[in-house]
Amino acid sequence: MNRIAEGYVKLGTWGLHLFLLNLLWLLFSAGGLLVAGLFPATAALFSVVKRLMEGKDDIRIFKEFWTQFKEHFIRANVLGYTLLLAGALLYIDFRVMQQLVGTSVFHLFLLTFLYLFIFFYLFAALYAFPILVHYRMNVWGCLKYSLIMAVGKPLQSLGLVLALGVLFWLYAKVPGLVPVFGASFIPFVILKIVLRSFGNPMQAAKINARN
Repeated sequence: MNRIAEGYVKLGTWGLHLFLLNLLWLLFSAGGLLVAGLFPATAALFSVVKRLMEGKDDIRIFKEFWTQFKEHFIRANVLGYTLLLAGALLYIDFRVMQQLVGTSVFHLFLLTFLYLFIFFYLFAALYAFPILVHYRMNVWGCLKYSLIMAVGKPLQSLGLVLALGVLFWLYAKVPGLVPVFGASFIPFVILKIVLRSFGNPMQAAKINARN
């Protein structure tokens, strides 16, 4: 019975933390008018969820979120807008390729290459913010390592996409969850899958030193 009670307490604590983090993400994103606040708020969200998953339950949620928001403000914006620009360019290329009708080997090669690039871009984008808050490396190093993870761990990447697909399916079935846990549960799912492949702090320090 004690273990069951402890399980309920832990579940309730996590529920409260995720609710507060979802609220803080919305407030800080809106506070920066989305343009300047969205990506630092996302980085802070990943960072606080990661610390909670590491067993640091005694942190003050608001204070820690604010600290991480300030710490990651510049790098998170640079990373976020770099990914956004890359995504926009890939979308434009995709639309252009749709307009071109051809069956030449060169056309098929370009189309295949574009699809592969989009495929790995989407995977790398999922790794970018967890890597940013875990290794605290510069933006170029973060982008490079995100791509390495996307290519080097295809099964984990597919598992990540499937898990997020189930989560979004759940959100579609139960829309009431979105305003409560909509943003905060996403990093929880991502970090639950990817943290095990990030290595220990000593390995992180070595990667930081190289970048």
